[in-house]
Amino acid sequence: MKYIKIEYLLPALITVVYMVTIISSFVCWYGSNDNIAILRNIQSGCMVSFMSALMGRILSFCYLNISDVVPWYGLTLYALLGIGLYLNLLSIWKLIPHKLLSAAFLVMFLALSLRHIVSIDYSAVSIILASGSIIALLIYLEKTREIHILPVIFLGVCFSFSYLIRTHGIMAALCFAFPVVLTGVFKERKNYHRFLIFIIPLILTISTNSVYRNLSESESDRYFRKWNALRGQFHEFPVQRLNLENEDIRNVNNWSQNDYFMLCDFIYLDENKFNIDTLKNVFRYSVSYFNTSGKFISPPAKSELIQFFKSYPFYIAALFFVALYGFMIRYKRERLIIIVYLAFILGGAMWMQLFFRFPARIGSPILLNCIASMVYMIWNNENIQAEAKNTKKHQVIFAMIFLFFACVVFYNSYTNNLNRILVQKNSYNSMKELEEIQSDFFLILPRWEFFHFLSPLKNHKYSFKTIPCGWPIYSPLFYKALRENGMNHAYELLPKMAQNKNSYIVANNESINLISQYLKETFHIHIKVVQVKQLSNHLIVFRIEAI
Repeated sequence: MKYIKIEYLLPALITVVYMVTIISSFVCWYGSNDNIAILRNIQSGCMVSFMSALMGRILSFCYLNISDVVPWYGLTLYALLGIGLYLNLLSIWKLIPHKLLSAAFLVMFLALSLRHIVSIDYSAVSIILASGSIIALLIYLEKTREIHILPVIFLGVCFSFSYLIRTHGIMAALCFAFPVVLTGVFKERKNYHRFLIFIIPLILTISTNSVYRNLSESESDRYFRKWNALRGQFHEFPVQRLNLENEDIRNVNNWSQNDYFMLCDFIYLDENKFNIDTLKNVFRYSVSYFNTSGKFISPPAKSELIQFFKSYPFYIAALFFVALYGFMIRYKRERLIIIVYLAFILGGAMWMQLFFRFPARIGSPILLNCIASMVYMIWNNENIQAEAKNTKKHQVIFAMIFLFFACVVFYNSYTNNLNRILVQKNSYNSMKELEEIQSDFFLILPRWEFFHFLSPLKNHKYSFKTIPCGWPIYSPLFYKALRENGMNHAYELLPKMAQNKNSYIVANNESINLISQYLKETFHIHIKVVQVKQLSNHLIVFRIEAI
């Protein structure tokens, strides 16, 4: 009780009440089908990708040894998200000295964080938790006279959990918070040992995870991890779209145009065509934005930049509102810092959009935490309180702006969630419809995976069998499913399905055409495609028959 004060309890209470209210009032689902792949692996005790091996083993133990009814994975994500939001709210509450403005900003921040509660994703949770830990540490060191070691260790443990849940989440958080970290470390440079205490849990976590992974990993596990790390650089990246007509890639890999389209569609069902060597060739012979046109900004690059501003209008607007307020109340030299940091955020985000990937499940938590970081850059100076005494008019005006903006975000989130009600209902109905079909197994193509629309706080069990497709190729779970159906290699799957009338493919017409062309080109098998049933979510159950 020595360290517990009202200023710590109030943000915690707000976080808990807010999350419980949103979860009980809105339709919640997983933010991407990657979460379903992770869930299937940990439920089977198999290795997971991207999530740390140690966290995967802990969750597997919970499912296999404690209870397979409790949704451990969903509960873990929500618990860590709650801690991350709490640390951000606590930081904002302690930073902004004017309670009206602070309360209005908290409401806006909560409104922007709503999408991460209703659409929970391991990447977003990791980024929010890491960024919240960093800012909370800097504020604790600056605002607290008597520094105790336990709060610093607690924040270090939170930072470590960010690594456990998504190994790359810390890097994303640190990259966009680099000016904040640099500012805080410079101010506390005389007490550098406190930062060492903060980092110790992370060092121990990384070491333990590495030792466990090296001891428990088989050669096939290691290949799967390397394959998935390389594949992750292709999935959703511009390189995928820029090389649709690249003949050099097709020639060196001995691919047809259909094979490249299968790669884009995540249909990796042939180890001879889709492996580490062929993926390396994709990057080796790839074109870039700047040699697809004589202009510096080519049409594909312009399209990506336009997409960036369309994807994050609320986050970009919030950044500008906060920066504008800071610009109005700071001195000229400090205004320059705000402008430079805003340019750093937007420039870094657009660079990610152009050359890497910046999907909403990664971009929105990064920009959300950049908003909190902007608050730190504005209010981390103690002299700001003296300056702000003469800006009561500005405080009221911007408090009203923040509240109005929050209302707009809440309304937009509510209307979008209404559409998700039907999507989730159709997903549940589609599961029931698949259970009605007598089958040996279903092959659900990854682009049309619909299980992530189900609630993260329910344990969904179904009687039909599926073979995990897409990036799980080379995973132990994938080959386990193949062996259960009398196969040892991925390239055996589609030819066998053409001979088995009790196996089905769940996809759309475009994907089934790719499969038909693949069988014709690779195995000289001509097939007849039979449409068995259209599911409630508009996907189609197909059966393929060799002619």
